[in-house]
Amino acid sequence: METNLAPFTRHSRGDAADARPMPGICASTRLLNGETHTRSQERDDDAIATLAFHQEGIIARKQLLEIRIGRRAISNRLRNGRLRRQHPGVYAVGHEALTFKAKTVAAALSVAPDVATTHWTSGAHWEVCKPGNGPIHMTCPLARRPRPGILIHRAPLPSVDVTVRNGIPMATIERTILDLAGCTSRARVRRIVKNAEFLRLTDHASLAAAIDRHPEVPGSRTLADLLGSSFLDDRRTRSDLEDDFLFFCRARGLPLPETNVVVEIADRIYEVDCLWRHERLAVELDGRDAHSTDLTFDEDRARDRALTAAGWSPMRVTSTHIERDAELLEAEIRAVLAARTPHR
Repeated sequence: METNLAPFTRHSRGDAADARPMPGICASTRLLNGETHTRSQERDDDAIATLAFHQEGIIARKQLLEIRIGRRAISNRLRNGRLRRQHPGVYAVGHEALTFKAKTVAAALSVAPDVATTHWTSGAHWEVCKPGNGPIHMTCPLARRPRPGILIHRAPLPSVDVTVRNGIPMATIERTILDLAGCTSRARVRRIVKNAEFLRLTDHASLAAAIDRHPEVPGSRTLADLLGSSFLDDRRTRSDLEDDFLFFCRARGLPLPETNVVVEIADRIYEVDCLWRHERLAVELDGRDAHSTDLTFDEDRARDRALTAAGWSPMRVTSTHIERDAELLEAEIRAVLAARTPHR
């Protein structure tokens, strides 16, 4: 992380005392990640910059006081813009162009102590869902005053459910998924679980253990049902559309294809979404986002030609086909599977 130190390189006359080294100073504070940060013999500006470096450019007033930055010095920096208020008692150092991590740090310092990042915010930090434009989610055992831009959940979080990621106290991936299962759709939970397993962040056993620890959490039944169903398997998928197509195949009694398979044709490498290898049927699932540009349109057609020339039957399927033309789609797939004899 790059911290803007420019505001600390010049000093007005009123800050002359702050510019001088402070002999004998040795004070400490606790960082958001739980580690102890000690200030040694250095100028106030240098001490602030060093502390901010460890917290994505964010500092709490309590931390400044603990490393012996006086109230008057804090007020001066707030007036001249060296500190920028984000929440009561929480400041950005030098600028307000905050990253998602920095916004999370600011929210956590505002709600602290005994706080953890949870729900959609922790899911985004675990990279199993997108952060979105909603509030920062925090959970703590005691009531807190509402804060703009922060959604505070009140619930106990045992130490087994809390870790540190990106320097921020955070719900474990298992607790994150369990909480999200109680506030979003079943299909979205399925995608989040598959993302987490694809990234090797968790597995079925660890998720089941989290359910056993917290059967009272609203998402426990939804997650338990998913883990006990055939909707989650070891097939590698990367989108909701791929999951929907596999569900379609199961519901219609079609043999399940391989997913995201690499195929080499004429010294070129292609990745096929769904593949029936022996019947040589290659299904490409066309989502609007991934196939809407002119370049991808041309590349897709070139791949279809290459597959056809090599003896494969390429077929393109959209979500509309699955939802509105399911019977016709099933008949077409069955016809191709029945007509194509295994390739020798």
